[in-house]
Amino acid sequence: MYQYSFSDKESKEIENKTKSVDDVFKAFKDIDKKYEINLEDKSDSFNQSLELERKQFERPDEKEVEKQAQEGLSEYKNASLNQIENDYKTNKTAIDQQLETLDSSTKQSKSQLEEAYQSAKTNASNDAIKRGLARSSIIVNKLAEYDKNMLTEFSKIEKDYNDTFNKLNNQKSMLEVQRQNALDAFDIAYAVKLSEKISALNEKLDQKEQEVIEYNNKMEQLEKEFELERNEKLQDYQNDLNKQKLDNMKYYGEYGTNQLDMIKEKEKYDIAYEYLMSLPKDEAVSLLENNPDFRTNFKTYYNKLYSTMLTRR
Repeated sequence: MYQYSFSDKESKEIENKTKSVDDVFKAFKDIDKKYEINLEDKSDSFNQSLELERKQFERPDEKEVEKQAQEGLSEYKNASLNQIENDYKTNKTAIDQQLETLDSSTKQSKSQLEEAYQSAKTNASNDAIKRGLARSSIIVNKLAEYDKNMLTEFSKIEKDYNDTFNKLNNQKSMLEVQRQNALDAFDIAYAVKLSEKISALNEKLDQKEQEVIEYNNKMEQLEKEFELERNEKLQDYQNDLNKQKLDNMKYYGEYGTNQLDMIKEKEKYDIAYEYLMSLPKDEAVSLLENNPDFRTNFKTYYNKLYSTMLTRR
């Protein structure tokens, strides 16, 4: 079965017309209220307050700030200390290796020297035996000279060993001094950086705290302005209400109930007339015929309104 549906344009037109009719009857109610002697007092509607949320700021203590600064410098601290220790260990290892090499080479030199002299003495003894001079003073003195020369060479090797050994040990001792000096220098540099870091953190905290204070002060100012404006509107409303009450009492006293009803109907008539004239004639007439609220609001002006719409072109 075919089912008719309104187009978007038609639906919008119906919505606008319905809304306009509602506006007309709302205006009727406003007119009725305007002429009531006991007007409703809506002062309570001005009791609302503007409660804006405040920001909270809890400043960390000095120990917490220092801890944050230390955490921020931990990478720098670890890298610096590791560099000092690595440099020390690398240089110490190199010296220890030189000492091991020195010890090994010295022992080898002594061994080679001893072998060389022993070989020379053996050759000299064999030569003397061949010549029949094994017991002569010449060979004895020659062998003694070999021993003397070997001891002299041993002494030179030992002296070179001791000189180099002492030099390398002094270098190791100097490494300890350099390491400690580097650690002391780092402690000073770290203390400076830590102080700068703490100052930077405190500066940011000061800025954040000031922002929170300014924000909360702004919220307080807005609340005060809202309260001031609310009180002014309340005062204006109460003044208008009292004036309207006096005017209504004056109307009732001067014109009486019947005459005041005529004034209300006349104001309603003007509003209804303007609205109905904006509609096509058939719609205006149909609205008057089918909407009972028009009859309810008009005791004397309904027929005039209906006749006007019916006879219009």
